[in-house]
Amino acid sequence: MDTKIIDTSAVRIDTATILPKLDNTGFKVAIVNAVMLAAGIALCIAINKNSAALPFALGVVAGVFNLYMYLKILKKGLTKPIDNMASFIMSRYYVKFVIIMATLVVLIMLVKMNPLPLLAGFTATIMTTIIAMVFISRKEFE
Repeated sequence: MDTKIIDTSAVRIDTATILPKLDNTGFKVAIVNAVMLAAGIALCIAINKNSAALPFALGVVAGVFNLYMYLKILKKGLTKPIDNMASFIMSRYYVKFVIIMATLVVLIMLVKMNPLPLLAGFTATIMTTIIAMVFISRKEFE
């Protein structure tokens, strides 16, 4: 792998050290989200809302897919020339946003899923990831 150093006035990024850390961090976040999925489904069943377990699980799957796409876009974007990097990443983020929103709309409108547990699962994935990243970054910088 080529080592490319991106030097801007605000930030200096060494892609040779960043890209392997992204893979390791993505794996840790996936494990935390799997635990959250199991806990969320157990909670849905415990409060006798079996009809909420499937939408919650699908919301988590959509959230994990969303984060997976973020990671793929970022990794590929870091390999682009500095002049094209921002436009590459932003254009892919817009496409990702449309895909995720279309998926959620199809699940709510056509499949008639309950939107509350669906969006709760999606939101729980994002919040779990943010919290996990805070702990991972704190541990890494100690």
